[in-house]
Amino acid sequence: MNILLNLDLISVGITLAATVIIGFTIFFSNKESVTNRTFLYFALITALWGILNYLYYNTGDALTSFWVIRFVIFLGVWHAFTFFQLIYVFPREKMYFSKKYKYFLVPVVAITSIINLTPLVFKRIQEVSETGTVSKIENGPAISLFGTLIVAFILSAIYILVKKTIHTKDEERGRMKTI
Repeated sequence: MNILLNLDLISVGITLAATVIIGFTIFFSNKESVTNRTFLYFALITALWGILNYLYYNTGDALTSFWVIRFVIFLGVWHAFTFFQLIYVFPREKMYFSKKYKYFLVPVVAITSIINLTPLVFKRIQEVSETGTVSKIENGPAISLFGTLIVAFILSAIYILVKKTIHTKDEERGRMKTI
C-alpha cells in the first residue's frame, strides 16, 4: 500500500511540476502576451487544483477532507473560468476586455467561488469512509449555480474554439487544432 501511495504522489508531483514548468516557460517567452499570461494562470490554478484533489483523497480526517473538497470546487470555478479565458483570448497578444466581462463576469466567478466555501453548496458530511475521508456530502441549494457556471464556461470555450478553428486561415488552423 505504501508503494502505491508513493507512486501516486510521484506521478501527481511530476504532472504538477510539468504543468507549472510549461506555464512559466510559455509566460517567459512573451510576458506581454495576454494569451501567455492567461495560460500561466490556467497552469497555476490547475496545479493548485491537482494538489487539493490529491489531498482530498489522502486526508484521513473527515473535517479536513470536507474543507479540502470545498476548496477543490472553489478552485474548480477559477479553473473553468481560466480555461474559458484562455480560449477566448487565444492567440492574441493584446486584448481589451469589455466592461461586461470585467464588471459582471469576473465578479460572478468570484462570488460563486466564495459561495462554494459555504453550506449553500456543501451542507454537511453525510458519510465517512473507513479511511476517514468524506464519501458522501449533502448538497446545498447553490450546487446548481456551481454546476451551471462550470458547464457554461466549458461549453462556451468549446464553442469559441470550434468557431475560431472554422474561421481561421490555413496557416493558423494547426495551432487552433492543437488547442
